[in-house]
Amino acid sequence: MSSASIPAGYKSKAAFRLVGYANTDLAYPVALGTPTPDTLGAFDLLSFLKENVEANQGWQADETLLGNSGFAEHHNISRIPSGSIELSGRYCGLNQLLAACMGFEKVRTSAALEGPYFNARYNGDDALAGTVTATGTDASHLGDTGATFPTTVVGEFVRLEKLGTNGDIYSQVRRITARPSTTQITISPDWTDNPVATTPYSIANCFSHQYEFSKNMHRELVSDCGITPWATAARFVRWGTLCIDKGVSVHEWQGVYVESLAFKLNKEGLTITAELKPFWIDRRTTGRNYDEKATWAFHAMTTYPVTSRIQFADCAFRLGAQTTGSLDNDDNLGISEMEFSIKNNLDADLQTLASGLYREEPARGNKREVSGSFTIPRYRADTRLNNFTAGDLLMAQLHCGGPEIYTGASHTAMSLDCYFRALKLEKASVPTDGPGMFAEKYNFKCLQPPTDSFGGSCTPTTGAENSELIIETLDSCPFNYFMGQDDSAY
Repeated sequence: MSSASIPAGYKSKAAFRLVGYANTDLAYPVALGTPTPDTLGAFDLLSFLKENVEANQGWQADETLLGNSGFAEHHNISRIPSGSIELSGRYCGLNQLLAACMGFEKVRTSAALEGPYFNARYNGDDALAGTVTATGTDASHLGDTGATFPTTVVGEFVRLEKLGTNGDIYSQVRRITARPSTTQITISPDWTDNPVATTPYSIANCFSHQYEFSKNMHRELVSDCGITPWATAARFVRWGTLCIDKGVSVHEWQGVYVESLAFKLNKEGLTITAELKPFWIDRRTTGRNYDEKATWAFHAMTTYPVTSRIQFADCAFRLGAQTTGSLDNDDNLGISEMEFSIKNNLDADLQTLASGLYREEPARGNKREVSGSFTIPRYRADTRLNNFTAGDLLMAQLHCGGPEIYTGASHTAMSLDCYFRALKLEKASVPTDGPGMFAEKYNFKCLQPPTDSFGGSCTPTTGAENSELIIETLDSCPFNYFMGQDDSAY
């Protein structure tokens, strides 16, 4: 069979790159723009199942009033695309869409380790973190005279942490390729700007990402979010670029906002549907393929299954009273299905003289909504019905635990955790549906917690909104895109 006779969808791929961070004000597109400046790479790939993003045109017809049939002329008055992509729920590849939808990823703002995940590794030592010393540091090395780097750091990532205002230094992540000595590591590619003495760094093979809700969805100053210290002009940018390889050409959707994310978990595993509000499309032929689509492949640091599917058997659900204490095994519920969605309620139809035929930057038009439902396959107690009748304030956790990542002697299990920090049951149903088991189904709506305190591992960032939902991923992706950490070299 010739390549020309193979359907375009046979080898289709999708990738999404979040802008995330800008040192200066970054104007929203006002016309069909230039291609993505950064190369799309391994960590931008989406495990998508299908895509339905449409390039909509708005027309206005001038009808005649002189007895003639048809109309005299017509005008193109708008170009406001929209649509959805459906993803296979996996333990790697969701981070940038989650960041774009929720608006904020927790960053390290103090000497305490808040960002990377660290467990007991390296012969019992905690994961490696410290501050750079001038000795042993140059364009291709990082030196720390107080460190004792083991040989197992080779293949892992070193990440410079943003505890200062120099965005050029505190936004770099590099692969460790060698360990010349116990106080020096070799990195690739070279530093764009060499670390200086006292630059904080972290080394790990598995990183956590804690996503929280932002008050706004448009670009905004970091200082307006109460997060310091950052560069004075630092901005969070919550739109991205979606590229779909159609085989014939690459369709690049620019200025993409995530209107909503819908999660569905059942015996077939986890699927996620993202409703998108793009700016406009640039159809790019092979001659203009700036994103090197051949590199869109999950990064293979070693032989561990980074693309592992989130299966129903991986997941556990807990529901209990809203409290500062943690949920425990007594709160476990055996569910057969769960659905929940995040709706940003973006006002996305505004056009101005500046935007022309295209939409202006979307902004939140109403309070976001987090709601969902879960089904318990066997009716054994009235506990949830009593919660519903009493209007009790509850909290819940959905935990998905995946395979382990191995590097040398260290190992960490990947995971996805959704913390519903305050919720109320809105609808209760225990139908009698023939001679089988009675099933309980409950609809719920999430609220903002009355306090910042919450049982479990996640706490909201100081200065950020007190999120009704926090999503935490643990995977091989070392980048916090809201810190300007570029993944195009990988």
